[in-house]
Amino acid sequence: MSITCNFCMAMRFTAESEGICCKQGKVRLEPFQPPPEPLNTLLSGPYPESNKFLRSIRKYNSCFSMTSLGTSAATTLPTGFNYTFRIKGQIYHKIGSMLPERESDHTYIQVYFMGDLDALVDCRCDIFQDCKRNIVAVFQQFFDQHNHLIKTFRTAMEALPSEQHSIAVCADRTPAGEHVRRFNAPTVNEVSMAIVIDRNSVPNRNGGALERIYETHPAYDALQYPLILWRGNSTYHFDLRQVDPRTGLETSKKVSA
Repeated sequence: MSITCNFCMAMRFTAESEGICCKQGKVRLEPFQPPPEPLNTLLSGPYPESNKFLRSIRKYNSCFSMTSLGTSAATTLPTGFNYTFRIKGQIYHKIGSMLPERESDHTYIQVYFMGDLDALVDCRCDIFQDCKRNIVAVFQQFFDQHNHLIKTFRTAMEALPSEQHSIAVCADRTPAGEHVRRFNAPTVNEVSMAIVIDRNSVPNRNGGALERIYETHPAYDALQYPLILWRGNSTYHFDLRQVDPRTGLETSKKVSA
């Protein structure tokens, strides 16, 4: 990979077409922000604690993941020298309610709302026994401080009038037929929420079956990969606009999937 894009500075192979990365400056991604401590040190290394963390980074990500992985067909785990995770069918992710059913254990997103830090860390370490307790405790406080999805869920859950309501996380999506500026995302450090009843909302307060989070949902990646998207920021969504590479201003054209 020896060719550098003049617009986004991405590297590409010689035989790859120009503009394959950003359509010659028409697609502009959010600038990368190095994570704060302790995540930055654990990711960058080289330290003994960092090396141990990187070897088990998938387990730590699963430990804090808010959605579960599923498949549309049978999944097999063949035995042998090389461990293979074989999936037949389509991969999808699902999310449950923020609170468990009565007398049920907390799982996935529900663990974030247990309240007591020690009980919360115990719950995660019981599920993922290879994860170190001190790292789990540090990450829990880290996400409470930096992940805006967790802050929004926790604030909204306290304000929901009943268990039948759910939280909609779609700040960058305008409902059909409504004026685009009426639903602008907040521009200051405030929490904005909508209390609605909608099958695509995420998640319910209490009870109900698991609901699928579709790949086009703005929070799809942030819910599944919290260590990468530690701020809970949105990734792809249908209202992403192309920009004019000469002026840097948004155009009326959308970024296609």
